[in-house]
Amino acid sequence: MVILATSLAAIGQLIYSGGQGAVKARLLTQAVFLAESKMGEIAGGAETLVSVADVPFPNEVGWTYSITVSSGPHTDLYNVTVDVNHTANSSMGKVHFDISRMVRDPGAVISARQAEAERQAQEDAAIAAESAASAVSTPSSGSSAGGSTGSSSSGASTTKARGR
Repeated sequence: MVILATSLAAIGQLIYSGGQGAVKARLLTQAVFLAESKMGEIAGGAETLVSVADVPFPNEVGWTYSITVSSGPHTDLYNVTVDVNHTANSSMGKVHFDISRMVRDPGAVISARQAEAERQAQEDAAIAAESAASAVSTPSSGSSAGGSTGSSSSGASTTKARGR
């Protein structure tokens, strides 16, 4: 009888420990997801690149995050740490996870992309202007007295010759 009681107590403890482990694993997985999401928002420019402390997640009861931003080794490069915490009344629900990454200033990235797009647009406009100038000078070199039908076929052959 003593062996049976001891075995049942051990099995009960294993079940309790397994339940605790499952809850901790679920909470830790959610903490990782929330931290990665917040880091993605920062890197993508949706979240400002400033330090904040203990801000509650919207729609996530009991979860808070803190962001620590410090200057990195290069201009427009920052060390960013996101700490995610879950607080509960019992020790089983307390979870902490942090993630650190080097992040470029999203404002600088956007400015660089806009400058590149403007430069590309200027190059495209210059190429188009050059093409238009060469197209205007090409038909004047040889013209026959053939009326409207002859000039339209002459323009078509000029276009084909340029396409080759």
